[in-house]
Amino acid sequence: SCNINLSLSGHIHFQSIKSTSLDNSILTDIASSSLAIYPQQYGIATFNKDKSLSYEIATLNMDNFDPSFKSNSKKSFKSFCHSFF
Repeated sequence: SCNINLSLSGHIHFQSIKSTSLDNSILTDIASSSLAIYPQQYGIATFNKDKSLSYEIATLNMDNFDPSFKSNSKKSFKSFCHSFF
C-alpha cells in the first residue's frame, strides 16, 4: 500500500471527481477541466489543518480581467466560447 488518498489530475474536457475503495482505504481522483473548453472552469483546492480537503469549482470570469483592456472580445468571450465549443 502506498498510503495515497488523493490524486489531482487534468486536463480533460470536464470536471470529474471519483472515489474508489481499495485495501480498506479510499482513493479520490479530482480531474480538472480544460480552460480551453466552455464554461472555462478550474478547481480551487484548500488543504485544511485537520488534513481534510475542501474543493470547489470556479468559472473563469472575464469581467474581472484587466480593466484597462477595452475590447469587444472581452465582452463576448463567454458567448463566443459557448457557441464555439
